Amino acid sequence: MKKLVYSAIALAVSVLSLTSCEDVPAPYTLPTDSENTEIKVAPKGSGTAEDPFNVVALDSLMDNEFDANATYYVKGVVSQVGTFNESFGNITYYIKDEEASTTFYVYRGLGLGGANFTSESDIAIGDSVVVAGNVTIYNGTKEFVTNKSHIVYLNGKTASNSGTSTAEPTGTGTETDPYNVAAVLKLYENNSYDSNKEVYVKGIVAKVGSIDTVNYGNATYYISDDGTSTNDFEIYHGFYLNGEKFTSKSQLKKGQTVVVCGKLTLYNTTKEMDKESKLISIEGEGTSTESGSEAAGQITTSSFNLTDAAEWGTQTLTDGTKIIAEAGTGSNSPKFYIAGSGTLRVYPGNTLTFEATKNIKSITILCDSYNGINYTAQGMATASVGTIALNELTYTISDINSNKVVLTNSNTNTGGKSQLRILSFVINYAN
Repeated sequence: MKKLVYSAIALAVSVLSLTSCEDVPAPYTLPTDSENTEIKVAPKGSGTAEDPFNVVALDSLMDNEFDANATYYVKGVVSQVGTFNESFGNITYYIKDEEASTTFYVYRGLGLGGANFTSESDIAIGDSVVVAGNVTIYNGTKEFVTNKSHIVYLNGKTASNSGTSTAEPTGTGTETDPYNVAAVLKLYENNSYDSNKEVYVKGIVAKVGSIDTVNYGNATYYISDDGTSTNDFEIYHGFYLNGEKFTSKSQLKKGQTVVVCGKLTLYNTTKEMDKESKLISIEGEGTSTESGSEAAGQITTSSFNLTDAAEWGTQTLTDGTKIIAEAGTGSNSPKFYIAGSGTLRVYPGNTLTFEATKNIKSITILCDSYNGINYTAQGMATASVGTIALNELTYTISDINSNKVVLTNSNTNTGGKSQLRILSFVINYAN
């Protein structure tokens, strides 16, 4: 009898237990065939050009010991595309292994073969890439170092087979028989260039990066055999004709054919003609970066050589344009700080006035980011004339059509997010 009672009780308990479970959600979601579940991927590769890491392998390496000076190669697919920086031609994006969720951060990386990106559409989610460069851990984030990585392989193409430049190497590097760009790049492939010897190179200006007419009088620009940014070659901080300083932003334009003389070097992974080079000849009219305007080129705030924590005050360009920083309604005046890449800090209530001798068409202002903070005053900057817009870290003031425009940090909060930290600006004048 007792056995029957115990059996009945046990049966009742089991029924109650099953009934209760139907009303209580599971502590996790049970995977189904239609759901995406995380797939574990084994680390692969040795990190070389011939045998790139997969993303999981590079991520694992960063947890142990890595060489900050080494160039690592990693293969993956683009999982997210972030900021395109037109001034420097780089893009911030993420890559991952196709089957897995682990991502790796490519911070301000360059394009195919180290060429500058020309737009945010140059890469897209799902693109298959091999990226090469130096890596670091920055505030806990594993990433490729800014401007020290580039794409080696993009959807089956490399810089040598991208199809936009088919020039054969020519020239001997002398003044009467200069190298073309293909010949220079061939020297790097064979590691047969002499970094102590001056050579002559002829090419078409593919892009003018920056022209400093304020302090040093030099320019950074890129030349190629066909005038495109593919298979181009960087001329770093070179001087004007006969070694003279640049005095105007219009002295060098995209599309002009030039011969330049200097020494070849390799800075990290960047193939370039070292500073102190000089232009030998310039042919052709070229084109400005904006139709109907004179492009002033990129001007970095660090190029004014202010000391750390110095008040900006008034700085004057060689063309007469004044950049005047004032406290306005703020309690602190705008100051320049050397930390990072060097920035002009414009605090809440501060004003920054651009006053030129001729009408200004537009101004582009690049701000800084650090430790997850975008120092753009959280989009609270205003302009006295024209239309102002913020895209990621870049403010653009368009349709100015005046010789004077006042930028105001209208943020009323405090702390880092309320600041504008300006890295550089580009002024375009109306005809």
